[in-house]
Amino acid sequence: MAGEFDVLVIGGGPGGYVAALRAAQLGLRTALVEREHLGGICLNWGCIPTKSLLHAADTLRRIRGADALGIAVAEPSVDFVRVMDRSRAVAQRLNRGVAHLLRKAGVAVLEGHAAFEADRAVRVRLADGNEERLQARHTIIATGARAKTLAQLPFDGERVWSYRDALCARELPRSLIVVGAGAIGMEFAASTPRSEPGSRSSRPSRGCCPAVTPKCRSSSARPSPATVSNCAPARACEEQKSIRQACG
Repeated sequence: MAGEFDVLVIGGGPGGYVAALRAAQLGLRTALVEREHLGGICLNWGCIPTKSLLHAADTLRRIRGADALGIAVAEPSVDFVRVMDRSRAVAQRLNRGVAHLLRKAGVAVLEGHAAFEADRAVRVRLADGNEERLQARHTIIATGARAKTLAQLPFDGERVWSYRDALCARELPRSLIVVGAGAIGMEFAASTPRSEPGSRSSRPSRGCCPAVTPKCRSSSARPSPATVSNCAPARACEEQKSIRQACG
């Protein structure tokens, strides 16, 4: 795929893939480099999967409040693993939708890590270990924010979670402190107290931006973890409707 492009976008999150789509729509030869998941944190680990959790929690709240409408129902049971699995499935479906939109627009997508060289050249270390060298007249850097950890609260995947740990949890904690008031932290905190009678969550008014763990941990989390979320302001992906249409 080595060659000359009009526009090279580094980063496939909401800013990067939308820029690549627009450039391609304007007739520019466009390439996009993403080292992990198309759609970025927003779609894969942020406000999209947490929206699924919010929807599940709100449905549970409505069922429990049905008696006020004269509808008698038994206390519903919650299969927390299935709730979380659906959240991940929603994110994966929209991720495939972004890939479809880029492919349809003719954007060349490379999965790997980009590094600048001389003379407008960019070296891309691909996920399979190979390398590609690209040149572009214009380059858009859309790599997003880099989070960092709290020295006093290192992630262990058990008592202290990153937001990725939280979205991969297989067991609902009895209590929860969310550090960070961005979209991920607020929505996760809003969804967890409704899931089980007696479960509690708290959100401190100030937080910081920790690093994310490299991958989901399959082990069950211990009770009462502190979940640390990215505090950077996040917006919902405006392209959700187009992605859903692309996914069918």
